[in-house]
Amino acid sequence: MNSNPIKVGIIGVHPEKGWAATAHIPALRASPEFRITAVSHNKPETARAAALKFGADHGFGTTDELVNDPNVDLVVVTVKVPRHLELVTKALVAGKAVFSEWPLGMNLSDAERMLALAKSKNAFTAIGLQTRSVPAISYMRDLITDGYVGNVLSVSIIGSGTSGARRSARATSIPWTWPTEPPCSTCHSPTRLTLPSMRSACG
Repeated sequence: MNSNPIKVGIIGVHPEKGWAATAHIPALRASPEFRITAVSHNKPETARAAALKFGADHGFGTTDELVNDPNVDLVVVTVKVPRHLELVTKALVAGKAVFSEWPLGMNLSDAERMLALAKSKNAFTAIGLQTRSVPAISYMRDLITDGYVGNVLSVSIIGSGTSGARRSARATSIPWTWPTEPPCSTCHSPTRLTLPSMRSACG
């Protein structure tokens, strides 16, 4: 057991669903290097339920409360992309380290603003490009680096999945995937994760 773990506050936690509950929290709880001390949700009762379920010290109904909690070292932003600029900015201004889900912002301008602020604060930051750490991608990178496949001249990516454009029961439950503008549509979502992993593998 680490006697001085990094204290983590997670923005956007529901006790029963969502990326934070299904991915971030299980990973953080499995590592002795971290301790979840705070969670937040825009509904205070949901935040309190999430804190109780996941063993956090506090369940906050606002982002301001979480980022200004002295018992939080690292803020994890797990909400939808349109709110990243606002929430990452609040965390950086509060002097916290920040881990943000990918994509970082709605556009290049948003990302550059967050980058400039992070540099001005000398803050530790990270972005959730988790596919770079997938063992299969690491193995591909090793094979290519070792020259197993020769010089890579082109790459083809083939994928499949449901489309948010079809107003199925699943599609209507995730309306944020309906817009056609990047980075929120179901056309952009798979691509924004796949392309970085392929770049990581191919160099």
